[in-house]
Amino acid sequence: MKFKIFILAAIILAASCTSQEERAKERANAFLKAYLSTDYEKATELCVPELAVEIEEALRGMDSLDEGIREMIVKQAKNISTEIVAVEKAGTRDSLFIKYHVVLPEAPSGIENEMTMVRVDDAWFVAGFGK
Repeated sequence: MKFKIFILAAIILAASCTSQEERAKERANAFLKAYLSTDYEKATELCVPELAVEIEEALRGMDSLDEGIREMIVKQAKNISTEIVAVEKAGTRDSLFIKYHVVLPEAPSGIENEMTMVRVDDAWFVAGFGK
C-alpha cells in the first residue's frame, strides 16, 4: 500500500513539474513573440522588473529614430522566427533555463540562445535572455 501511495505521489509530482515547464515555455514563447515583433511594452510585462527596466533603457533611442528606419526594423523583425528547443532545470525549483533557436533571413542555419525564467508566485517571468 505504501508503495502505491509513493508511486501516485511520484506521478503527481512529475505531472506538476511538466505542467510548470509547459507554463514557463508558453511565457517564454510569448516574450519572444512580443520582443521580436517590437511590442516591447508586452515584452516587458513578461519580465522581472529589473530586466524590464534594462529593456526600456536600451530601447529609449528607438523613439528618436527616423520613421523609415523604425519601419525597416519592424519589417525585418517579422522575418525572424524562434523555436524553443529545451527546458532545463536551473539551481532552484523556481528557475529554469530555456534554450531557443533564432532563425534570421541572413542566418538560415539559426543561432542558439538561452533565457532564464524565474517563478514568482505562480507565474513565470523572463529574468535574462541572450547569450
